[in-house]
Amino acid sequence: MTATLSRGETPFGSKPFARDDVAHRRWLARAWQPDRGITRAQLLTHAQNRIAELTNPDAPGRALGWQPVHRVVAQLAMSLLEALVTGDDLATPQVAPTPEGGINIEWLVSGDALSVTVDLEGLSIEAHLDNGEYAFAPRYWDYGADQEALIRELRQVLPIASRFLDKISTGIQHRLPLK
Repeated sequence: MTATLSRGETPFGSKPFARDDVAHRRWLARAWQPDRGITRAQLLTHAQNRIAELTNPDAPGRALGWQPVHRVVAQLAMSLLEALVTGDDLATPQVAPTPEGGINIEWLVSGDALSVTVDLEGLSIEAHLDNGEYAFAPRYWDYGADQEALIRELRQVLPIASRFLDKISTGIQHRLPLK
């Protein structure tokens, strides 16, 4: 049996769920325009807010004994994000803490994945295709190693990783709005 709803009526009655529910729905309809895509600034702001949340002493994972993301790690992660996110309408990164106070940033689109992990001991960048193979050789750097070599290699790897992010972002089918 199918019920027909009159204008302004919901399956739960004629009143909105909350006093400002209608206003929220109008704002959401204006704010989320999937045809427009997401700008570089919006993606970086989204990631920056998430990273800032993870640096708080009461960050998610603390109940499990995890360390909050160290501020130096957060700053390096944001610098790497700024180098990787070079345009608009790219995939939205998933930002998560690691148990030892590091941070993992991943882009997952249609089975392809780009992963950047930063902690107090080093960093890594990996890219996987949907068939499980590497898109390019994974790179791991230890901060105790030659700093000039690290910078030289990052200057080579970051543009490759950025192009891979551009490529996988074309596979986005259903973008969710940023909060």
